Amino acid sequence: MDDILYLVRVTGLATTQFPPQQIIASFARIFCLTIPEAESRLASLPLVVRGNLSHDQAEKYHRVLMRLGVECEIGLQALPEDASPGLAASVGEEV
Repeated sequence: MDDILYLVRVTGLATTQFPPQQIIASFARIFCLTIPEAESRLASLPLVVRGNLSHDQAEKYHRVLMRLGVECEIGLQALPEDASPGLAASVGEEV
């Protein structure tokens, strides 16, 4: 089993492809949020929406979000501070 964990970070909205309200409504629906909650969260980008994922799980979130007009990226999950320093990866690193 792969011990590397990933996260999915929202970086923006594809407002040139989709109306902003449609993106917000789709985001709210898939994360079981109200529209105001989704608007609030998407107003503070970048935003980590899921962490501690396998690479396959992170890819699935990435594909679904991109289809909805949510621009996102996959990054490496930071290891706890008590982990080996040689294995630690910055949250900002991209895959």
